[in-house]
Amino acid sequence: MITIADDEPDIVESTQMLLQVTGHDAEVTTAVEDILPLIRATRPTLHLQDVQMPGLDIARLIREIRADASIAATPVVLFTAASPALPEWQRLGADACLSKPFEMEQLHDLIASAQTGGREAVGAQSA
Repeated sequence: MITIADDEPDIVESTQMLLQVTGHDAEVTTAVEDILPLIRATRPTLHLQDVQMPGLDIARLIREIRADASIAATPVVLFTAASPALPEWQRLGADACLSKPFEMEQLHDLIASAQTGGREAVGAQSA
């Protein structure tokens, strides 16, 4: 199970569909107040998080995830429209960062890397 939080319904829908096509179950939210309850309820293998959701304190969210023993090990991948990818993502405690827009191959590689303990940033352009 992968969870996705983004305030843009089109991004959430398309990402969820892409994940499902590649065999991943996904649960989504577009509301900041539902992020932690969603993660706690589903205990995902990976959480994809938009950095710029209105009302979101990304540092606080990651601290709360890491402080909860039941979800602390959940890899957190940040989405951002910033390019290059958000430079402070590692300092925040995220496992990876992905610049929007992204290609499915980039998302797939990042999911595989994050689920095996990799920490990386992926830009909007393919290598």
